Amino acid sequence: MMLRTVSLLALFFCTAFGQTFAQNMLEMRREAASCVDKYNFKRADSLYRILTAELPKMVGEEDTAYAAFCYERSHHLRMTNQRDSAEQLLVEADEIYSKKIPKMDRRNADLLRYKGLVYAENAEIVAAEEVFNAAMVIYENLYGKEAYFYVNTFMLLGILYNSNGLFSRAEYILKTVYPKLEKLGKAPECTRICNMLARAYGNRGQVELADSLFRKSLAIQLDLFGASNPNYARTCGDYARFCILDKKDSVSAKYYANLAAQIQEKVYGNNEVNYAYASNTLSLVHECLGRPDSALYYNQITAEIYRKKLGTKHPDYTAILCNMAGIYFDLKEFVMADSLIQIVWNTKSNYMRHIFPLLSDMEKYDFITNSKGFWWGTIGFYIRALQDRAMKDATARLYDMTLLLKAAAFSSSKKMQNVILKSKDTALINAYKTWRNDKGLYVQYLQMPEKQLQQMQVDMPKMAFELDERERNLSRTTVGSDSHTEKKINWQDIQRRLKPNEVAIEIMRSWRMTGKDDFGEYLVDTVYTFLFVTKETKEYPEYLLLENGNDMENKNLVFHKNAINYKLTDTVSYNIYWRPIAEKLKAINPRGFKKIYFSADGVYFQISLNSLQNPQTGKFLVDEDDVRMISSTRDLLRPELKGKHMNKNYKDYKACLMGYPFYGGLADTTEAEQRGFSAMQFALGQVGKVSLLPGTRKEVENISKLFRNKKRPFSLFLGANANEDTLKKIENPSILHIATHGFFIQPEEQLISDYASLREKQNKELIENAYMRSGLLLANCQNPNFQREDGVLTAAEAASLNLYDTELVVMSACETGLGVLNVGDGVMGLQRAFLQAGAKSVLISMWKVDDEATELLMTYFYEGLLGGLSKRKALKTAQIKLRKRFPEPYYWASFILLGE
Repeated sequence: MMLRTVSLLALFFCTAFGQTFAQNMLEMRREAASCVDKYNFKRADSLYRILTAELPKMVGEEDTAYAAFCYERSHHLRMTNQRDSAEQLLVEADEIYSKKIPKMDRRNADLLRYKGLVYAENAEIVAAEEVFNAAMVIYENLYGKEAYFYVNTFMLLGILYNSNGLFSRAEYILKTVYPKLEKLGKAPECTRICNMLARAYGNRGQVELADSLFRKSLAIQLDLFGASNPNYARTCGDYARFCILDKKDSVSAKYYANLAAQIQEKVYGNNEVNYAYASNTLSLVHECLGRPDSALYYNQITAEIYRKKLGTKHPDYTAILCNMAGIYFDLKEFVMADSLIQIVWNTKSNYMRHIFPLLSDMEKYDFITNSKGFWWGTIGFYIRALQDRAMKDATARLYDMTLLLKAAAFSSSKKMQNVILKSKDTALINAYKTWRNDKGLYVQYLQMPEKQLQQMQVDMPKMAFELDERERNLSRTTVGSDSHTEKKINWQDIQRRLKPNEVAIEIMRSWRMTGKDDFGEYLVDTVYTFLFVTKETKEYPEYLLLENGNDMENKNLVFHKNAINYKLTDTVSYNIYWRPIAEKLKAINPRGFKKIYFSADGVYFQISLNSLQNPQTGKFLVDEDDVRMISSTRDLLRPELKGKHMNKNYKDYKACLMGYPFYGGLADTTEAEQRGFSAMQFALGQVGKVSLLPGTRKEVENISKLFRNKKRPFSLFLGANANEDTLKKIENPSILHIATHGFFIQPEEQLISDYASLREKQNKELIENAYMRSGLLLANCQNPNFQREDGVLTAAEAASLNLYDTELVVMSACETGLGVLNVGDGVMGLQRAFLQAGAKSVLISMWKVDDEATELLMTYFYEGLLGGLSKRKALKTAQIKLRKRFPEPYYWASFILLGE
């Protein structure tokens, strides 16, 4: 690229100024460019200063030759971390090119590419992405997608995503471009990709694969550049981090960290960004080896360089402050640690409020998952500060943090959906619906045999990437709307929405640091922090700590589930899961609370609170307290629903009732008493006979009679008609009721080591997808035809249903409330999927439910609902009625209501 620019300018100079003068200028430029390539920046700077002074006099400041020089000079400025000056030169070049060069000219693409690099290094993610994409359009038009210029720019886009924690998206790009660059003989760029993929694999625990990639990269760079090159040094630093964090090889970590620092200091001196990165690596190694003073020394060097060269908003700078906060925490200097955490938190929260809504779901989850070290570390810090009474306002900090974090990805996606579907833009709405349908098709493909996908020539990674890209574009259409950015809220905002005798409880599941291992990694236990806000709360939210989290999530939970399943009286679980909360509530308000808004986390997603029996009174929790499950207490800030309400006006409502599917496609006589199913059998291709559920037929027919008596419209689908294809064609029913077998694949089942019985390797990937591990069985599930729907509605498919105006989804099946717990974002399963599809409320079950008891419960529920009760009141009334006939919680306490 540089050689072509020089040759064009040489022709211009020779023509305009004569051979000797032009040749001198050209030689000077060649020498300057060579100095940059050799990292001799002082010599390059002196040459470029002369050129900057002389060139405008020769060609004028509006000539394309001067624009090309600006473009070249900006590369030098960028390499020496003078990014603002580099960006200014690119703007000048852009103005000249826009006037004198066609839009699809190669020089425009080059300029856009370098602008992208400057934006990327200034952490301006959206701007960088836009110009990289614009450059790729030009390169593709001129040379095609296999040409180096296109491939290189696509790689830079992958690096941008990787640097900002969007690893899933980055991995697809980097894996795509690697073989193309290798074919083109671009070894240096291949090693850069090796490094990034190696870091990703190391983070996932694939240590051997990561180690082989790092060693391959080191060998190639050593051969290409020698042992004194900064690129080689950077790889040494990355490998040192991998050795100490993932490989647990402290000897190699110290060697490569010191080697990286020595090379970078020799090339750049000790006041440039590349040296700062090496210094930070030394800090990490010393911290992990239990040397906090040395770690702090190197971290302070890094932080000062980053502050001067990158600015205080750059993600690398905030990452260093986060590291320093951890060191100060180890030294018990809480005030210093808190001041640094607040800087980092403000940066990350601003990112989440402004950039987060522009991302796809996958990118949001990537960001949250890859930031969990900071989130949990910060939570642990404030918990420790509470325990040591070192900070009075720690509970306020924790509450404000959870308001932003909890269910953030889900909330943002719902806002995007609402903005688009409420708009009057027909084209936008159609684009959104087409994307949703295509996403459903992708999930359908995901369940097909791999050989069939090959025959159909379906490129699944490419399809996933393109769906992700379309989702991001849809998200960006909401920019400028009131729902685009997350407003900055705090616990006082929640307090203002509470009424007297109401309390909001936020739960945060986190780590408790109990020490460090030989490699400096924290040893942790699980802690549950409860934060309480009432109308009368003074100064800061009150708190409660339960430090027996491991027991709560393991042996206590097993005991509670066994007591439920075997219909035993359980006088223990109430004391473990609720009594501490009840005592805290009584201490806050001895008269009690009329409503308790409860935002769950961790194990509290795995139990039904109503099933807890107070051993002192003999009453169940449902009898003593009105506990309302919500995803986050920030839900209390949503505007009141306008217009019709289910319990006040049914005139425009329509119910879709589906039940009693013929699982083999034909009527069967085998019956089952439970609405549960071995999902692992299905995933392994070992499905036996799925028994019919006679109670489901009676259930939906009884409910249909209630609607008929009230003269309210409904649709009824039974037997062979209770199929997946029919369900996916239903659009926005007021009530969707599905009565069938449900399933959830437990995490421990997923980790079975022997996958030899799998039909294909793809099935392993299938059950590792959180949204594929729970679902509902519909007609024909035993005789799947992959040319159409297979009869298994997974959570992934449910999320793409058209339920935007649906008030209530009832899943009258087993374990529909279970799923995979995602950091900070609740349960990834059927409940989340139906809410994501648009439903305002879902009625779900926490364990395998009895067929007859469930049929009665649902009949009672709809009697109350159609009689004018609210959804919550109708459920409570139905449970009380059912208890008269079936007193054990197993029969009546499984179902809980989530949402509005």
